[in-house]
Amino acid sequence: MLKTDETKNLTGSSQIDDKTAAYFNATVSESQTSISMTIADSILYEANKATVRKDYNDFQSHAYALEDKMSTITI
Repeated sequence: MLKTDETKNLTGSSQIDDKTAAYFNATVSESQTSISMTIADSILYEANKATVRKDYNDFQSHAYALEDKMSTITI
């Protein structure tokens, strides 16, 4: 029996004064979501931790909203 699962990939970044502090990646499907953050500039990240973490939380919310939308689609 074939079982398929459609996935979507999301990318994002936290920008501070046109510099990238961190990158965000998510792989979203109706059955599983994986979200990660990679710090691109540790000095910029440390100086702006609250902003980067807010951006990451916003990114997570976007990924989970996509997951919810995908899980309500019937084929």
